[in-house]
Amino acid sequence: MIKNFKDKILNNKKSIEGLISKTGRAGGWFRYSKRVNEHEVDVIIIYYYGSAKKENQIRII
Repeated sequence: MIKNFKDKILNNKKSIEGLISKTGRAGGWFRYSKRVNEHEVDVIIIYYYGSAKKENQIRII
């Protein structure tokens, strides 16, 4: 589920406010201009998905 959502973020099909991915030498994941590691990205996605699912706002397929 998380890998699927990461791929959708990278392909600009889904978005989470403040979470972006940059490519290149200074690339990686960033949340509000601060670098975050892969584990933190996973936590952000899980939190976003769980809170939005609870409010019946999103459906990830």
